[in-house]
Amino acid sequence: QAAGKRKGLHALEMDAASQLRVTADQQWVLQKIDTRNATAWLNGRLVFDNARLAEIVTEINRYTKKPIKIAADGTADRRLSAVLNAGNISSLIDAVEMLDLAQAQTTSNGEIVLRQKNKTVMR
Repeated sequence: QAAGKRKGLHALEMDAASQLRVTADQQWVLQKIDTRNATAWLNGRLVFDNARLAEIVTEINRYTKKPIKIAADGTADRRLSAVLNAGNISSLIDAVEMLDLAQAQTTSNGEIVLRQKNKTVMR
């Protein structure tokens, strides 16, 4: 909750479990967060709750030298809840394949691509 507002200035009281977002129309939105999940990366864990595969892959790729790619076939919009080890590509691949969200394919140049099952690559 905004505690005060005067000539473009805002005041707000927050605690360690708070997150402040400023919307496109400059509104302040204060939300409670799970601090264990928000700081899990400090221990090498990445926590995702119903996140799009695109978001998960982007985050995993920040911690690895061999980035994963996603095919433009709707795979990016599939959702997953998981706790993964940062930089551990195989944990993500195992999860998406076990849950039938996607399949991982390694291209001739060594790239790993997540795509919907039964989609063939034309080269």
